[in-house]
Amino acid sequence: MFWKSALVCVLAFAFTSHAQTGAGNIQGTVRDATGAVVPAAKVSVSHSETGRQYLATTNGVGFYLFPSVQMGAYNIFVEVPGMETWKGTLFLQTGQTADVDAVLKLASTATEITIAGDVTPLVTDTSPTLSNVVERERIEQLPVSGRFFQSLMMMTTPGAEGTAAAPLMWGLRWSTEYMQDGAVLANRETGEIQGRPPGLDTVQEFRAETNNSSAKMNRPGSVIVSTRSGTNRFHGAAFETAKNNGLGLARRREDYYSKAPHLVRNEFGASGGGPLVLPKIYKGRNRTFFFVAYEAFRSISSPTISTAMPTMAMRNGDFSGLTDNQGRAITLYNPYTTDANWDRQPFPNNQIPVSLRSPLATYLYKVTPAPTLPNVNPAMGDNWFAPGLNNRLEDTATSRFDHRLSDRDQLFVRFSYGRRNGTLQQGAGPITLDNLANGNHQDFHDQTGVLSWTHTFSPTLFGETVVNGSSEDNVLFPIGQSVNVADLLGLPNPFHENGFPQLTNVGFTMTYRPGINARNYIIRIFNFDENLTKIHGRHEFQFGGRFRYEVLNSLPDQQQVMGAHTFNSLATALYDGKSPRSPTALPQTGDNSANLFLGVAGSYSVQFCRKWYRNSDREYAAYFQDNFKATRRLTLNFGVRWEFYPFLREQNNVLTGFDEKNKAVVNGAPLETMYKVGATLPSIVTAFTDIGVKFESPKEAGLPAHLL
Repeated sequence: MFWKSALVCVLAFAFTSHAQTGAGNIQGTVRDATGAVVPAAKVSVSHSETGRQYLATTNGVGFYLFPSVQMGAYNIFVEVPGMETWKGTLFLQTGQTADVDAVLKLASTATEITIAGDVTPLVTDTSPTLSNVVERERIEQLPVSGRFFQSLMMMTTPGAEGTAAAPLMWGLRWSTEYMQDGAVLANRETGEIQGRPPGLDTVQEFRAETNNSSAKMNRPGSVIVSTRSGTNRFHGAAFETAKNNGLGLARRREDYYSKAPHLVRNEFGASGGGPLVLPKIYKGRNRTFFFVAYEAFRSISSPTISTAMPTMAMRNGDFSGLTDNQGRAITLYNPYTTDANWDRQPFPNNQIPVSLRSPLATYLYKVTPAPTLPNVNPAMGDNWFAPGLNNRLEDTATSRFDHRLSDRDQLFVRFSYGRRNGTLQQGAGPITLDNLANGNHQDFHDQTGVLSWTHTFSPTLFGETVVNGSSEDNVLFPIGQSVNVADLLGLPNPFHENGFPQLTNVGFTMTYRPGINARNYIIRIFNFDENLTKIHGRHEFQFGGRFRYEVLNSLPDQQQVMGAHTFNSLATALYDGKSPRSPTALPQTGDNSANLFLGVAGSYSVQFCRKWYRNSDREYAAYFQDNFKATRRLTLNFGVRWEFYPFLREQNNVLTGFDEKNKAVVNGAPLETMYKVGATLPSIVTAFTDIGVKFESPKEAGLPAHLL
C-alpha cells in the first residue's frame, strides 16, 4: 500500500521538482577579435574519459550552455565558417559552473586551430556560493583516520564545525544535509549521517556548500557527494591495511599484564570500472559504463577492563575481612534482630549464615567471574580484570551503470548497501557468564538508490529528472534481550519485558545492567526531483521543484522497563538514633554487598515506555533562479524558493493534546487503539482518572481528527 501511494505521489510531481546530483555546467560566450558576440557558432564538448560528446549552438548574444554534465576533463571546440577553430581543455568539478569564453580569429588560407590550453576558471565569477570541492586526487592523498569522506570534509572546509556526523556550518544548528547523487544520507532519529556512509573508493568528488547557495538548495549547508563512474579504459584497485597486537607489546599503563590487549583491525576492499562489454553481444565503449566497489572494516579488540567485586569468601557469607577504603573494619548487623528502638545485633565475626543468602544473590554469584586478584581488598582497589569485548564489523558495496541512450539522453543508475554490526561490553563489570548482562549489540543497515535521466529538449531547454531513495534500519539491544531475566531472578516484572533488570549499589564498583536501552528506528526517504534549464538571451533560467516523502518508524528507548533495583538499603547497618526521620547509618556499619547477599533492596522503580511511533511527513518545494550575465564580468543571480511542509502524520493517530477550555487530555485515537499499539495501559488511564483527569476525542475538543 505504501509503495502504491509513493508511486502516485512520484507521478504527480514528475515535472515539479529538482535534484542535487553533483552534475556541473559548462557555459560561456563566443566573441570575435573585436569583442563582438558571435551567434550561431557550433560548440562541442567531449568528455575525455568516456568519449561522450555534447553539441550546442550559441544564441543571439553569443551564449552557449551545457547543463547537468558529468564531472571530469573535457575538450571543447568552437567552430564558425571563415574563422579559426578554437580549442580548449577544462576540468569540471562537482556542482561547478565553468564559464569558458572563446575569442575567434579570422581564418587564414590554411586551416588553423587555436589552442587555448586549460581554461578551467580558478575563481568562480558566475555565482556567489561559498563552497569547497575535494577532488579524487586529494581524496587519495590526504591523510585521514578511517576511510570516511565526511572526515575529509571537516578537514578541508572552512566554516565546518562540530562533528563529521552532524556538522554545523558557521555554527548554525541542523544546517547541513549530506547527499550522494541526490539521495539523502541521513538518520532522522539522531540528525546525523547514516551509520555506514559510502566507502571512500566510491567517491569521485564531493562539494561542500557553506553559504549563499542557489534557490535549488534547501539547506544553508549541503555536502554533495558524486559517485565514481566507469570510463573507456578498464581500471581497478585493491587495498588492505592491517593493525594488530601481534606486532609488538604496546599496552596501556593501566594494564595488569605484559601481554598486549587483543587487537585485530583490518580495512580492505576493491573497486573497478570500465566500458560494459558482453563478448560477441555488446560493446559499450563511448556508450555504456559500469563501476563497482566493495569495502570492509573489521575491528576485533579486547581492551582491558577491571572492577571491584565481592570476594569468594563474601559470596559464602564470610565478611570477616570487610573494611572501608581506608582499611577500617566494617561491622554488619542482622536486620532480622531489629527491636522497637531500632537496635540490632551484629553478625558474629561478620559471618552471615549461607541459609540467609537470597536466591537472587545465589544466581548472581554463579554468573559472576571469580576475582582474578584474590589478595586485593575490593574496598581498596579493583580485584578483577580481564579482556573486555569491543567488536565492530562493517561492509559497504556500490554499483553504478551509466548509459548514453541518444545524443539527447543520458542515464545512470546506482545502488549502494552498507552494514555496521557491533558487540560491546558495557557497564562497570564483565559480561556475565550467562551472557545476559553488561553487553549490547548494534546493527545498522543502510541502502541508497538513484535513477538519473538528463534530456535535451531543444538547444535552449534542458531537463534533469532524478528518482532516488535512502533507508536506514538501526537496531540497538542488550545481549539479554531474548530472555525474560526478571522472571528468572524472581524479581517484579509488571510489563512482562525481556532483558536483564538494572541492579546497582550491589557492593563495591560491580553492577549488573542490561548494557543498553533497547531501541530501533527505521528511516525511509524518497525524492522525486526535476531540474529544468532554459536559455533566453543573456538569461539562464533554472526552475523546478521537489516532492519528498519520509517515514520514521521509531521504537524509543525502553528505559528501565524491566525494573531498576538498588541495594543501598542500610539493611546491615546500625541506624543513627539521632536522625529518626531520615535514617542514616553509623560510621563503619553495614555494606551494600551484604545487603545484596540477604536480598534486601533499597528501592525499586519501573517505567512504562510506549512502543512504536510510526510517523511520516512530506515536503513540497519549487524554485526559480535567474542567472543574468549583465556584462562579461558581471553576473546577477536572482532566486526564489517556495517550500511547504504539511504536518506529520502518525499511522495510528496515537497523538495527544490538551483542551485548555475543558481542561481535558485530547487523544487522537480511542483508548482501545492506544492499548492495542502499546501507547498506554488501562492501569495508567485508571490512575489518571482516579485523580480527576478527563479524556476526550478531537471532535469533542473541536479539533481536526489528526489533531494537526
